[in-house]
Formats: sequence, structure tokens, C-alpha cells
Amino acid sequence: MRADARRNLGRVRAAAREAFAERGLGVPMDEIARRAGVGVGTIYRRFPDKDALLHDLCLDALARIAALARDALAEESDAWEAFVRFMGEAVEKGAGALLPAIAGRVPVTDEILAARADHDSALSGLVVAAQEAGDLRGDIGAGDIPLLFTCVTRPVVHASPEVAATIRRRYLAVILDGLRTEGARSPLPGHPLSQADVDRLYFEDSRG
Repeated sequence: MRADARRNLGRVRAAAREAFAERGLGVPMDEIARRAGVGVGTIYRRFPDKDALLHDLCLDALARIAALARDALAEESDAWEAFVRFMGEAVEKGAGALLPAIAGRVPVTDEILAARADHDSALSGLVVAAQEAGDLRGDIGAGDIPLLFTCVTRPVVHASPEVAATIRRRYLAVILDGLRTEGARSPLPGHPLSQADVDRLYFEDSRG
């Protein structure tokens, strides 16, 4: 694939993830093209229909999660720090956030089965290493992990990117402390949210 084609593919994937997360899978292809800054023909030349795009997004998400897990385990000397790094990067990058929504739309092809096996192997390696080190509670399985960070990566409506990022980091810290076997609890980013804060995030209109 040429460099410009790779760049366009990356833009299309990022735009599709963003659009589907915000508005659901009914977002038209021309809206994805607009967000990606490419012509809709560019998308259709690679993906003949939305199902083909969703299949690609599923493969890409599984591969991204596996790569993050393996890189963290290979590059960190401490298994718990590798686990924390993986969770933080997965949440920050929104890795796998769409998987629960698109899984029912994507046929289970040989490609999907192979990508899922690689994904499961990478996560299992990370989880087992942290458990064998005595830091991750033993009643957690590798299958729990993507569901946990999927919950944290859901969009926060009416929040600025900075506020949304702080909220994600805050609840990720709660989750990580809940997953740890023992030891000091981490200080939470941000501040305790009041009901008024939540109302502003979810119910204030665009007039501010």
C-alpha cells in the first residue's frame, strides 16, 4: 500500500470509530468521509459497503489491543506496571471501544478467528504475568479486561476533550485499584463529581 493510501486508511478508520461511537452504526459513509477529509469514493474503493468497513474495524481493533498488550509486557520490567500501562493506553486510544457494538454485524471469518486468537493470547499473557507476580487479583480473567476498558471509553456528551480525558483517567484509577490484590490506593485524577457536574455533562444544551 502506498504511503498516501495508508494515511487515508488511517484517517478513515479513526473517523469511523469516532462517528460510530458518537452516533451509532447508522452514520452514513459520506459523513465518515467528511470527517476523514477524503472523498466518499476513496472509502468505497477499499470498502464496498459498511459491513466491509465494520469487518476491517473489528480486525484493526483486535490487532491494536494485542499490540498494546505485548508491547507493554515486553517493555516494562514489572508485570503490574505493564498491566497499568496497557490499560491506560487502551483507554486513552479508545482501543476496542466499538467491539461490543460491531461484533454482531461482523461475520466470523477465518481472519476474525485468527485475530481473536492473537488478541486472546496477548491479553492472557499480560493477565497471567500480573497474577503470577501477586499484584492482580486471581478471580479476574483475560475476558474481563476489554469489557472494563470499553465501559470507560464510552463518549461523555457535552464534555470538552480535557474534561472527558480526566473522567476516563479518574474511573480507570478506580478500576485498577479494584483489580489490584492489595497495597496503597492511587490518588484519583480530577475531583469528586457532584450531581450538578453530571447534569452539566449530560443535560446542558449547546448554549452552555
